[in-house]
Amino acid sequence: MPRFVIERTGESSRVFELLGDRPVAIGRAKSSNLMLDDASVSRQHALVRCTPDSHWQIIDRDSSNGLRINGVPTKEAVLRPDDQVLIGEYRLRFEDSAVRKVVSYGTLRLPPRFERILKESAYAGAELPVEAVGNIAPPAATKRSSAAERVRALENENRLLTLLYRVNRSLGSLATIEDVTRQVLELVLEIEGAQRAYAMLLDDDSILRGHFASGGYTFLPAVIRYKGGAAGSDNCSLPQLTISQSIIRQVMQAGLPVLVADGKADPRFSASKSVVSSGIQSAMCAPLGIGNRVRGLLYVDNLSRRGMFAVDDLNVFAVIAVQAGLGIDRVRSRSEILEPVKV
Repeated sequence: MPRFVIERTGESSRVFELLGDRPVAIGRAKSSNLMLDDASVSRQHALVRCTPDSHWQIIDRDSSNGLRINGVPTKEAVLRPDDQVLIGEYRLRFEDSAVRKVVSYGTLRLPPRFERILKESAYAGAELPVEAVGNIAPPAATKRSSAAERVRALENENRLLTLLYRVNRSLGSLATIEDVTRQVLELVLEIEGAQRAYAMLLDDDSILRGHFASGGYTFLPAVIRYKGGAAGSDNCSLPQLTISQSIIRQVMQAGLPVLVADGKADPRFSASKSVVSSGIQSAMCAPLGIGNRVRGLLYVDNLSRRGMFAVDDLNVFAVIAVQAGLGIDRVRSRSEILEPVKV
C-alpha cells in the first residue's frame, strides 16, 4: 500500500495512506487532503497523483519554499520507494509495496449531505442559509474514520455550505444573463491556480430539446476572462483558447464535472488533438446547472503547470457552476414572464 511516513522534529511520526486514485492536495490550508500546519508550508504546496502507468507523481504548486526530493530542489518527479520529500519543516518518506492500477481519475466527491442539499436547492430555486452541520458520514464509515478525519469532513462541508451561501447572494440579485456570466467567471478565477475561464451557454433550441447525452446541442459564443482582467487586456502572451471537444462531450454526456490534472497524461484525453494543441496542463469543466436544468458549461484551466487543481478545487468549482446555471435559469424565467404576449 503506497503511503507517506511524515516526520517533523519534536513530533511523533504519522502515516498518510494514498488510497484510491484521486489527486491528493498537500498544504497548510485546512481543505488540504494532507494538511501540514506550519508557516514554512504554502497553503497550496504540492499535489500527488497516480499516473496512468500506476506510479505516484508529486508536483510543486508554485509554493514559496518549493520541494526537495532526496535533497535536490524539484518541481515535479515520479516517486520511488524510500524517496525523502522535504516540504518546509516536514519530511515525507514515500513507501510503496504494491503495484497499482488506475481505476478512477478526477471525479467529483462532495459530502453526501451537501449533495442532498444542493439537489434540493436546485429544484426549489431558493437561497440557502448556512446551517449547523451534523454527522455527514454513514454509520459504517464513521466507525472506520478517525476523529481527525471526521473533523476535516465537517470543516469541508461547512466550507462548501458557506461558499453556496456566498454564491447565492452574489448571483441572486443580478438581472441579466450577461451579468450572471461575468460574475461567475470572476468567482471561479479566484480558485488557486486558475489562469483563464470561459462560460459556454446553450442556445434556446438546445435548451428546449434537452437530452444532451445524445449530442445535437449548440453553444453560443464563449465568454472568456483571464486572471487580472478581460481577454486581451494584459494577456497577450497566453495562446488563443482552443476548446477541447473531448472534454465538452464527456461533461455533456455524463452531466458531471471533470478534473484534468495533467492534460497530456490523462488517459481520457491524451489522444485528443485539441487538448494537445491547446497546451492544456490543468483544467476543470462542469455543467452550468444540474439535472434537466443544465444551461451550458463552465471551464477553467492553467496552461503553465500540471497538477494545479485537486478534488477539493473541483468541489468548489462544481458548486459555483451549479448555482450559476440556476441563476441563469432564474433570469430566463423572469424574462419570459415579463415578455409581452404576442397576439
